[in-house]
Amino acid sequence: MLLHLVAAASAATLEVGPAEAYTTISAAIAAASSGDTILVGPGTYTETPDPRGKSLTITSRDGPHTTRIVASDTIYVDGGSLEGFTFDPAYSTAIGVQSGSPTLRELVIAGPSTYGVVVSGGTPLLEEILVSDAGSYSFVAKGGSPLIRRCVSLDAATWGFQVITSASVANILSIGGKYGLVINSNGATVNNGVVVGATSGAIAAAANATFTNWAFRDSPYVVQCSASVTATLPNGVAFNTLAAKDCASTTLDNVDNADPLFSYWSSSADFNALDFAPGA
Repeated sequence: MLLHLVAAASAATLEVGPAEAYTTISAAIAAASSGDTILVGPGTYTETPDPRGKSLTITSRDGPHTTRIVASDTIYVDGGSLEGFTFDPAYSTAIGVQSGSPTLRELVIAGPSTYGVVVSGGTPLLEEILVSDAGSYSFVAKGGSPLIRRCVSLDAATWGFQVITSASVANILSIGGKYGLVINSNGATVNNGVVVGATSGAIAAAANATFTNWAFRDSPYVVQCSASVTATLPNGVAFNTLAAKDCASTTLDNVDNADPLFSYWSSSADFNALDFAPGA
């Protein structure tokens, strides 16, 4: 208990802003120790902060609408948390996770030239992240075991969410793009989502998967499969969207005639994507 109190007492808060002790996030990171909090005031920060090797809470004081980071390279995070920023990335990938268990929360990523967030390892939590106008994919889970929930892809050039690993995906929204969700892993869990206006198909499945409580609108197909793939979709609704294409086996239980409940928020209220847009 004594050791715990000493550790808690030693944690510091370093403030960043034009009139603060630190005028850049990078300078505050360099001065901080694991367990510290870096509190960033409103403004635009043209830098590529690198918090790797330290477990820090890096958070904006007033949220993503007033606090912007313009980075010239990928920002890698391997611990602690990164919360409450808008990113204008001048690089192909805005944020990368290669290891550790960081939390990425309440972020807006505007116009990455290729990818919004790429997870290649670790067990990160991605929550309440909006990626708009990605040059390729908004979210890529290609390694590790990430938890992705309450995230939004808006108008990605290719795919909203790609899952190549044993990720857990829940309560997501994809608008536009060629496919809303692409599954390449038999170990993925994908529950509760909405896909609107995907031009090639709502879901592309290259691995067996169950998609529970999904809603689809204005896409050619609910799911398009690779050969020998089985897709199961219990409880969903589809508007102006055909059922399935090229699947070895497809089970569509209650699709088109049931009202899916998204119980992450409430067991008695329907899903409303606008409820979880960052800053809403």
